[in-house]
Amino acid sequence: MTGRERHRDPDRLEQVSHELRTPVAAIRACCEILLANPELSPVERESFLTAILRESRRLGRLVDGLLADPTDDPAGEPLRIDLAAIAREAAGACLPLFLEKAVQLSIDLPEQGLWMRADPDRITQLIINLLANALHACKHGTGRVWLHCGRASADALDLSVVDNGPGIPENQQDRIFEPFQQISAGTRTPAGTGLGLSICRQIVEAAGGT
Repeated sequence: MTGRERHRDPDRLEQVSHELRTPVAAIRACCEILLANPELSPVERESFLTAILRESRRLGRLVDGLLADPTDDPAGEPLRIDLAAIAREAAGACLPLFLEKAVQLSIDLPEQGLWMRADPDRITQLIINLLANALHACKHGTGRVWLHCGRASADALDLSVVDNGPGIPENQQDRIFEPFQQISAGTRTPAGTGLGLSICRQIVEAAGGT
């Protein structure tokens, strides 16, 4: 497959489209909140503006990756990163979307660093995908999502996202991590491309996890 053919790969284009959609949605939500709430305090306004700047920069990096020579290694350079800090930033990026849907987001993150080696943008994408998936499962006004990071053992970290939506039938829990697979459970209806969780699995496995 040539470089030009890779750029036209429909599966790859679908994946890139999915990755670009979340920062765009976060930026839009922040702008709408700022416009609709002129009485926000300076601290609150700074928080939303910081989120816009952070997601704009991440969007720029995603676009740079899309335009890069496809014969280059697409993976970012593994760095020593703090999983808890990455999770806190990812939760901040998603917060406007949670506010928009009136869903509560609770985070349980240690102050002490949870260090690992991975591409920080990919780990950010992992957590945002999980949070967005959980948000979609929740009902407006009564939904709640929990984000937890901790140490599972001396050499392993644990990351979990839990929501109070209708849940996933046991016989479909493996299938949802396959590309383009979507389910309908209770009031939950399929949306998007069905790529979010398959991207999550790719990122986790690339970082040596399960």
